[in-house]
Amino acid sequence: MMAHTRSFLSCLGLAAIGLMPVVANADEALQRIVASNTLRVGAEPGTPPMMFKGKNGKIDGFDWVIANAVAKHIGVKNVVISAGKYSELPGRLVEGKSDVVISGYTADSSIAGVDWSDSYLDYGLCLVVRKGSPIKSIADLGGKVVGIFNDPAAEKSVKDLVHGYKELQKYEDGYFDLLANGKIDAFIYDYPYAQRELVPFKGRLQMVQFNLTRSTYNVGVPKGATGLLEIVNAAIRNFKGSDGYKKAIRKYLGASQPVPIEKSSAEASGQGVYKVRRGDSLSDIADRQLGNFKRWPEIWDLNRQRIADANLIEPGWELLVPPKVEK
Repeated sequence: MMAHTRSFLSCLGLAAIGLMPVVANADEALQRIVASNTLRVGAEPGTPPMMFKGKNGKIDGFDWVIANAVAKHIGVKNVVISAGKYSELPGRLVEGKSDVVISGYTADSSIAGVDWSDSYLDYGLCLVVRKGSPIKSIADLGGKVVGIFNDPAAEKSVKDLVHGYKELQKYEDGYFDLLANGKIDAFIYDYPYAQRELVPFKGRLQMVQFNLTRSTYNVGVPKGATGLLEIVNAAIRNFKGSDGYKKAIRKYLGASQPVPIEKSSAEASGQGVYKVRRGDSLSDIADRQLGNFKRWPEIWDLNRQRIADANLIEPGWELLVPPKVEK
């Protein structure tokens, strides 16, 4: 089967420019996409920053960028949204109403009829509370009413992370209004969505802990569509290595501030504090502060619950830095 798939993929670029027809031994899902010159993407619209209508009325968002990167890699010109409610999207894929699902889904083997791609975005759950709340981390959630998005993967993660809560409530909408009005004590949610959905609350709600999990967003394809899955993974690999990917992260996912550093705690741990300069990357900082650019993951590990993404550091932000190892 894999030999046939590779043969098809090697022919796909030629087919796209009209030099030869698509061969018949490819999986049906990929054949349909190429034949129609269209990628149908199962997604829930109106979910910024991942999928939404921009000011010009056109579809925009991080998931839209990913969808177009996949379509470009396949060699088709058109991308259309097969809209549905989040919980309905896998079923619509299985029914043939879409070719792929790109809508903030984490790979979940319990969802029947779907195979999952490699990660197109690494992210973490974050903790959201009312401004001024005594809750500073998940360690403070004992006896509290905690809200989560109604998603099996999120529920499992939160149950593994949080212990002693009074009640766990699941929602698909209205959750931040409930939090702002004191109906729940905290909400644990995917960072990419949280950072945009908090904007209308104008500082009444805040994120106090990032990257509670090491999670991924993945593209769903029909189960057994090996050719399609292979080319989706290739598209993701290529795009993640590009400057366009970094620009998309900053454009769509950069609406949060870091959690302030507790200076006394940092000093007691022997950690330094570095103020980010324009043009800095974590590897640059590791090279200057620690003497080895390869030590950048150590800086990220110290700051991952303070900052949403390693690509999202801004001039003026403060970072914890581990002690320099003397030779």
